[in-house]
Amino acid sequence: MTIRVHCNLCGFVPGRTGGAQVFLAGLLPEVDALPGIELTLYGSKETSKWVVESFERKPRFEIVVASSDSLANRLVAKRRLKSFCQPGELIWSPLNQGIGQFNGVKEVVTIHDLIPLHYVRNKHSYPMNLKLRFVFWLRWTTSMRTAKRSSAVVTVSNACVEPMKIALGKNGPPVYAAPNGLDPNKQVAADAKRWQYSGSKTVIAVTSGTYPHKGLKTLDLVAKRLPEIEFRIVGKPSSEISLSNVKFTGRISENELADEYRNASALFFPSRIEGFGLPVVEALYFGTPVVATDIPVLREVGGPGSKYFEMDNIDEAVDQLCTIIESREISQAMSQSGIEHAAQFTWSATAEKYHRVFEHVNSGSHP
Repeated sequence: MTIRVHCNLCGFVPGRTGGAQVFLAGLLPEVDALPGIELTLYGSKETSKWVVESFERKPRFEIVVASSDSLANRLVAKRRLKSFCQPGELIWSPLNQGIGQFNGVKEVVTIHDLIPLHYVRNKHSYPMNLKLRFVFWLRWTTSMRTAKRSSAVVTVSNACVEPMKIALGKNGPPVYAAPNGLDPNKQVAADAKRWQYSGSKTVIAVTSGTYPHKGLKTLDLVAKRLPEIEFRIVGKPSSEISLSNVKFTGRISENELADEYRNASALFFPSRIEGFGLPVVEALYFGTPVVATDIPVLREVGGPGSKYFEMDNIDEAVDQLCTIIESREISQAMSQSGIEHAAQFTWSATAEKYHRVFEHVNSGSHP
């Protein structure tokens, strides 16, 4: 039986959030290719143009221009989307912002992480201005309000399932995990530029932004202890770090990023909370050894071959990095283990999990 899925992209603005683009560019073509799924996208003219330019194969799905970049228009567009959807069809909101059930129409909402809640609950630990705190609070309350009224919630790692259930409450909808995949182009780049041990005195630190939860304070303390190591942060400069052995690459191309992974001795990922941790999987695909914070989600994506340190334990983090840099045997074993572990994270596997969720919601038979 064919399931018609209306994909809500009314709040998506190409070029504004890189993580959202990576997620959509990887997953939408695979969902579109699933037998038994009829997909329709709703978004702006900019979104329509981005889809046409970004997707390698011609999509089967229809693109309905239903919004512009203005906030007011996006809100109206969500109301318009309701009129397109008939009973027996599904709405899928893949970017944290759902619409809410109405007239018997079922909705699946993807909530990518618990980071906004983390900031709300730990506001005394993060020195942020009032405006930024309000943004996090608004993002979280808006996401949860629609998610609680949805038919099902999907999150991007197994580690996030139980915390998400708690956040949604005992009467909340069922929660499923559909771990993210990796861009096939990066897999091709990894095959061409596979990491090899060189004893390099360079460590790559992919932060994907400069928010405090990315662990820049930890990175600063570790870099001070290892002045002979060059730490290369892929991302925009931060005023929190001004050490001579910490370099910010700024925005770089995919080829340049591949070179960073190949030439570094390790990826250092000191994040305090993540929904998934895509840079860890990227590094593992290249075979680059990983040292990451010992939190459940990074254990999940980093696998048994990576090394972990207890949050805020600078001594342990330093020891783990030094071990990798100094030991060819350990590094090569970690590299091989990482390549094998990362192979499971594909967008086709993610799409299959979404297919099962759509089937469960459509039939009302949640496991």
